[in-house]
Formats: sequence, structure tokens, C-alpha cells
Amino acid sequence: MSADGVSPATQWPPTPAWMSDCAECVRLHATMRQFHVVGDGSRDVARVSRTRLARHLANMHLEHIPHWTPGCEPCSEHRQALARATASGLLGAGVSWLAAEHRASHLFAPRV
Repeated sequence: MSADGVSPATQWPPTPAWMSDCAECVRLHATMRQFHVVGDGSRDVARVSRTRLARHLANMHLEHIPHWTPGCEPCSEHRQALARATASGLLGAGVSWLAAEHRASHLFAPRV
């Protein structure tokens, strides 16, 4: 807990500098922040805007996506699902894609 009583896990992280080099990242991030921070729109629209940014990052900037985040329950769940898919001889492409999108969200959204 910080001095102002706000948990660091619920604060929006600073945007990585490399995202400002991509016009689509800038556009998607501004849209997402408008719906999440300003509260301009419904929860569904906010969720879709966040998913679009995460999907773009996983699709176009995979090299910048962070690895698994310790202590993040969804990261752990995705990691376990990938391990199960691999152990059963499945490719696990869908699970892998969802995991990449989730990990991408660590770049721009608080962990709540």
C-alpha cells in the first residue's frame, strides 16, 4: 500500500515508450483509457477496448510481451493450461494466444 492508501496493484502502469512508435498502439491505448479511466461508456465497451489493445500487442508486438508475472493468478492458470495441452499432445494454439493477450495486458492495465 502506498502512502496515499492506493495499492500499487490497482494503479495504471506507465505506457512502455516503444508503444508510442506505433500509431495503432497509440490509438487503441487512448480509446481504452477513455473507457476505463474516464468511465466513458459501458463495461462491455471498456472490456472490448482492452481486449483489442491486448490482441494488437500479442499480434504485432509479441517480442515486447512480458513473460509470466509471479503472483498473477490468470498467468498461473494460462501457464497450467498450456502445460496440460502440451502434455496431452495438443498444440494449444488457442490457449497460447489467450495467454499472450493476458500477458500483454500487464503492459497497460492494473492487476485487479
